Amino acid sequence: MLRLDQREHELVSFDAGNFKALRAQELRMAAETAAEKVLRTGVPYAFPPMNSRERRLLHLAFKTMDGVETASQGEGQDRFLAVYPAGKTDLPVAPPVKPRSFGRR
Repeated sequence: MLRLDQREHELVSFDAGNFKALRAQELRMAAETAAEKVLRTGVPYAFPPMNSRERRLLHLAFKTMDGVETASQGEGQDRFLAVYPAGKTDLPVAPPVKPRSFGRR
């Protein structure tokens, strides 16, 4: 256990099995797939709810792609990233359906 001052908590990061780098790569690939779909269909795409770190990684991945724009929507644990055709962020986007957990009814 580390005994750090509250201000130092963000300076420490643990990564087991290269999880963070693999997740960042997975998110970049998902961004490319979503961008292709949005460009092909003209229909906005909504990613499932995710934490702010992962949403930020997606926003950064989309910044390098032409023809699409992104926006975060929702509140708290239901916050998600939506991908739109460029200039069409006024199009409605359906919030993603949360996957059901096993063991709950």
